[in-house]
Amino acid sequence: KATVSVLYWLLIIMSRKEFYATRIIRGVFTDTTIRVYQAYNNEIADAALKAQTFVEPWKSTRTTWIKPSMIWMGYRCGWGHKDKNQKRVLAIDMNLEGFYTLVKMASVHEGSSLKADKNPVVVQWDPERILSQSVDGYTEKQPLTRSIQIGIKPGATDLFQKHIVAITDVTETFNAIYTLMEQKDIDGAKALLADEQKLPVPEDVYELLHMSNEIKKRPSESPVGEAVAAAEAPVAEVETSTT
Repeated sequence: KATVSVLYWLLIIMSRKEFYATRIIRGVFTDTTIRVYQAYNNEIADAALKAQTFVEPWKSTRTTWIKPSMIWMGYRCGWGHKDKNQKRVLAIDMNLEGFYTLVKMASVHEGSSLKADKNPVVVQWDPERILSQSVDGYTEKQPLTRSIQIGIKPGATDLFQKHIVAITDVTETFNAIYTLMEQKDIDGAKALLADEQKLPVPEDVYELLHMSNEIKKRPSESPVGEAVAAAEAPVAEVETSTT
């Protein structure tokens, strides 16, 4: 009977997954920096690596998206195999203070038009992903966990560049993961993933980014809370860890 009850509530949760999804920022970070990813063509990547910032032919007049999640970047660019404009994957280490400055300028995009949004930065919360033999970029959605994607509009691209500490070409690693997944060596591919951890965020950022629907914020003693906790527990175990 208890199992049936949990399954019942789980079905309700899955039908309203956006409301119950845990929103976290997971990535590689130190006390002073955080790593984000972008994918570009050869020309933009080579120029950025040489200058250690973004220069021509990169356009500061276009919205640019950064993602702290390595798996999400891999999914988005097909691990460097999607097309020539996402062939090269760059890891951008940026000042953590600058990262927080950018997200404090953001509005959370939840269905409205991006063009209609007046904020210079926009945040999207998309389903987290894990490695999988699925044909969907060798990844699989984790609907009860959300991963952050940050869109930096022309009004904030200068600020983004100002806080870049280093740019590293990680295309080889992304390509290797793709090859291992083609060979069905998921353990080998997982071993190449970055050791990403949950970023502790300041309270004002936590509220601004609508992260208040984390599991810890919901009453665990309720049937819904118990079902969500049961459903999300294995996700935390398999998660290792956008243009």
